[in-house]
Amino acid sequence: MALRDHFGEAAAAIAEREWRLSVAPRRLLPARTVRCAVACAETALSLLMAQSQLLQFEFSARLIGWRFRRVAESLDMDPAALSAEFRQALDEALTVDFQLPPTDPEMAAARLRTLLTNGLH
Repeated sequence: MALRDHFGEAAAAIAEREWRLSVAPRRLLPARTVRCAVACAETALSLLMAQSQLLQFEFSARLIGWRFRRVAESLDMDPAALSAEFRQALDEALTVDFQLPPTDPEMAAARLRTLLTNGLH
């Protein structure tokens, strides 16, 4: 439970699976197991955050990332024709989607599609 509170669901689930921990253990865990599980959760969180940041680059309108380009072109939009200010606003609107890993690329694409179709509100 403490792992989930501190590292979030995804990173804690990885550590729990790796160290075969249950959410509500029936006994006290050895200090070594706790230290190793915490280190595993820290590593998992770092990996998930790096993955999320990479996806943020791929969806970046300002950088015209490949996933952004794919979504825009699927809507028959020329990504380069959008103003720099609008692309910056898109990136700012999408920032929250990349804050808590793991980021679902399909959900980010759907949100970007909505923002491009309906405009920023």
